[in-house]
Amino acid sequence: MRALYSIFFSVVFLSAIVLGCSASVDSKSIAKEVVTQYKGQLYNITDYNKFDVIVGQNEKLTSYIEDFKDYMTEKGHERFGANRIWATPLQACNKGKFFLKMTNIEFNTIKEEDDKIIMEYTLILDAVNVETGSNTTSDETGEIILIKENNAWKIDHNRFEVADLIEQELGMKKGAVIKF
Repeated sequence: MRALYSIFFSVVFLSAIVLGCSASVDSKSIAKEVVTQYKGQLYNITDYNKFDVIVGQNEKLTSYIEDFKDYMTEKGHERFGANRIWATPLQACNKGKFFLKMTNIEFNTIKEEDDKIIMEYTLILDAVNVETGSNTTSDETGEIILIKENNAWKIDHNRFEVADLIEQELGMKKGAVIKF
């Protein structure tokens, strides 16, 4: 009888450990996907004139910023709009006359603490100059924090060192940092 209790509690204990570990892996995978989709959308610019097109028209501008809402907490989205994070890649493409695309993202560290996930990442941007057709690559490094909101992982903060390519086009100093 004692052996049955021991086996039963061992099975329950091991099940709890396995479920806890798999939930953590799932959370991290979901968080990675959220960040990948967000950065992919932010840096997928196929019309270098898009900045000029949306800035003068409130409906288009509001719609463009709202397209990022699914990836962010309510406060994160407010800061994203207020700090004009959305505008930086659009302005660089407009000024430099190039198309932009994120080609890769690597997550260097992922830490899960309480109800948040902290990730350090490096992503690669590929720019194609409209006039010359030449390609340029540049990388961005940063830290992004996701928290659970309405039972989904959402971006609450992002702090990143601006890619050299964008710094050059916008006349920013080397090592410029943007955050929301």
